[in-house]
Amino acid sequence: MKKINDNLSYCCLMIFLFSFFSIVLKLPQWNFPHEETDEEIYWRLTENFLQTGNYSLKGTEILPTLSPFIYDRPFFHHPPLFVFLLIPFVKFGSPQSAVVISWLGHLLSIFAVGIIILGMSDREDSSFREFFWIPLLGVAIDPILTFVSTNLWIDGLMTGLLSFSLALVFLSLRSKKESLLLILGGVFLGLAALAKLMALLAVPLGLLLIFLPPGSFRAKLYRCLFFLAPIAVLTIPWFAVFYSHYGTLLPSWIKPDEWLINSNPFIQAAVTRPFYYYFLKTCLIQPMIFIFLFFYAAQMMKKEKSLFYLPLVWFLLFLGISTLQGLGGWGYQMRYVAPAFPPVYLMLYAFLLRLSDERKRRLLPLVIAALFFAALQATVYVFWSDYEEFFSFFEITGLVKF
Repeated sequence: MKKINDNLSYCCLMIFLFSFFSIVLKLPQWNFPHEETDEEIYWRLTENFLQTGNYSLKGTEILPTLSPFIYDRPFFHHPPLFVFLLIPFVKFGSPQSAVVISWLGHLLSIFAVGIIILGMSDREDSSFREFFWIPLLGVAIDPILTFVSTNLWIDGLMTGLLSFSLALVFLSLRSKKESLLLILGGVFLGLAALAKLMALLAVPLGLLLIFLPPGSFRAKLYRCLFFLAPIAVLTIPWFAVFYSHYGTLLPSWIKPDEWLINSNPFIQAAVTRPFYYYFLKTCLIQPMIFIFLFFYAAQMMKKEKSLFYLPLVWFLLFLGISTLQGLGGWGYQMRYVAPAFPPVYLMLYAFLLRLSDERKRRLLPLVIAALFFAALQATVYVFWSDYEEFFSFFEITGLVKF
């Protein structure tokens, strides 16, 4: 028992240290101006909500510069969590300090990866300490999570909330407080959906965690109820209000229209990118992803059935759905696939777990080099805020063009 407690203490310390490390790296972002279009939209939306009580952009100064088909409507198309979090910063007129909301998303992602790795580890074996810190380092300096935390965007917050939700569900599998953790997991996923509805894609992942382990079917149904009920309680009011305004549950009109494409070169570039944009770009940012995918393919040939595959399913789900959206004309932007990056470091840990101690030590310098190669690509976005899209070294140097 003492060994287990020591290992838990060590893991908690590592999670907090890398969270602190991630915040320190972000300090240069504190005084960034927030003038990107989506940032302006959310700032003006919050101002209008405070002044008039209307959750829309009608009557705001920014509306004439936006597509009327998408934005000139009586009720805004995204749920209001991000706007509610912006309220104190709007009241004090401090967009620079509002970036802590995006930082919170990155911190939650770090905590989520740490919790899930702890659940994947043998707590009675202190040898896992030797490699526990590696995926934590990776997620703390991840370039895409760093990039989205630079701006007042919903994507980073949504990623952190849904990742932490899945971590709580995962933790419930090995805890005596199973019901409480499942309820909290549902609460965090419901909050993620109130930031951006795309978070609901994580519901099947939570159900996979509940149903895949052995146990009675009836008990699993009760667990599902604990997990799904808070999600329903939090999201149904939004769907009800939205339906009362538009007679539909989802806003089909937010896809870039002709006005937006013709007037915005960035959007024009986003909608004309190739279908393989996300997959190739993630591999350019972190080449180890190729290794992980081959590794999982090899494991599948062994017909292993376990929660071992959760990170792969998580990664492919958000990458795949975002690709389908891009094919549907919504455009390709790397911030849309931010939820696919926390599982990359879970795949890294799963990969390390399957190696012998000798191979782990031999590969460790290569793994660290790959992590820092990815992290170096984030430095541009830590010190400069003039970029709406993430560009890898291969694109910046002209070796790859989309």
